[in-house]
Amino acid sequence: MAWTFEESLPFVPTGVLSFSPIFRSEGMVYVIDEGTSFWSYNISTHVWTELASPNYGMKGRARSLVPDDMDNPTFLYCISEDGVAPFAFWEGLRISSYNINLNTWADSDENPYYDLRLTGVKSGAFNIGEEAIGTTPGASLWVSGQAAGYIQGAPRTSVDFIIGEVVTGVASGQTVTIGVGGIFASGGRGLLRSLVYVNANLIYAWVGRHDGLNPGTCNRGRCLSFNPTTGAFNVFSELDFFAAFHGFAAAINDLGTIVFGGVIAPGYATYTIATDTLAAAAIGAGNFIFYSHDSNKLWYSNYTDYRQGYLDVNDLSEHDNVFTENTERDPTPYSVHFGVRHIPTAYNAIIVNSRAAAPELMTEGGFLASVQTLPATEVS
Repeated sequence: MAWTFEESLPFVPTGVLSFSPIFRSEGMVYVIDEGTSFWSYNISTHVWTELASPNYGMKGRARSLVPDDMDNPTFLYCISEDGVAPFAFWEGLRISSYNINLNTWADSDENPYYDLRLTGVKSGAFNIGEEAIGTTPGASLWVSGQAAGYIQGAPRTSVDFIIGEVVTGVASGQTVTIGVGGIFASGGRGLLRSLVYVNANLIYAWVGRHDGLNPGTCNRGRCLSFNPTTGAFNVFSELDFFAAFHGFAAAINDLGTIVFGGVIAPGYATYTIATDTLAAAAIGAGNFIFYSHDSNKLWYSNYTDYRQGYLDVNDLSEHDNVFTENTERDPTPYSVHFGVRHIPTAYNAIIVNSRAAAPELMTEGGFLASVQTLPATEVS
């Protein structure tokens, strides 16, 4: 199959575009930007349909649309609402749901791992075990005197702690004092990165937490669950990567026992539900898992030719070069944003934004012709 240009976008997008999977029954894909533009596109009939705008935009790239069913969805879920400066990008505070039949949106409360710790300044000593919070990322903390403290299980003696860590010690009364400038800070911003739907009462999500020193770097990841019916969140164990955790893309194995999340290490994270434990693993050199959703696969792009492949989360096998190279694309990494549906020997389709300045969508694969009636205005 060859790559094909699709009907031009009928709107000017804000920021990058994110996609749903392609629903093979109709060759339908849903498209959302970083603002409040939300449309469907029928690849078979080349018809765009404007849909109800979400209640929140989100300045970020992690906004893939996650269906409740990979073939015949009734709801789509995505991450919404920016964080607050200096952490106002790449992730969001809430989970939003779109009812396809009613053409309406609803939103969760802020996720409980969104822990804004950027108000108030203290001077003087802290008790060991008290979390450092403040207003200026970049300050330092250290243990007073020669007292031993612990940070994420690693003992430190008279050395700097990373801002935002919970400092614990071996005895009460040990203290930490303020470092540079008498101001301390925490990067405790647990913002949503990706989702995977399990059933009407369960969605798993990956959240990342910044280290407080650099708003663009996240050194911790955590899995949480969300109940779409009750709106309740449940936060699980935390994984410290000591480098960068992005958590873009989420999937779950068919047994429903392990949640997977993309990490730009490169590699991926796993959360084993029964034991409440997390781990990280690598994937093939040059492959990076980004923003595309598939319930039991983590899709990646290769940073040499931007061809797409995936990690099968059931057997951990890697499948490179599922689609041919798109030689018409701009020489930029915009093709890490795509909607996809891949069922080996049965169905194989992808839609990608192939232009940097003025978005143009391209597809590869076979689609079934169909017509869908939606409560909205069609543009052809």
